Amino acid sequence: MKKIEKIFKALANQKRLEMLSFLSKNRSASVGELAEKIKTSVKSTSKHLLALYHADFLEKERVHGLTIYSLNDKVSGMESLLLNVLRKHF
Repeated sequence: MKKIEKIFKALANQKRLEMLSFLSKNRSASVGELAEKIKTSVKSTSKHLLALYHADFLEKERVHGLTIYSLNDKVSGMESLLLNVLRKHF
């Protein structure tokens, strides 16, 4: 039940939905790129990204000192279903 709670909490924010939508179209982005796109601070963007990461929607990697986020291609079950719904509606 905790996993489902994390998933719905992660999706219960408009900025996070915008991030998922952007990443579904652009494959990957740095924290700064996402902050600029959704018009919020880097600090706030980082917190939103961590919520999505902990709910298994995102993967991250360090490249030349930047953290790059992308959609987790290995998601299954509910996460996969919800990502497909988001892709259709955003």
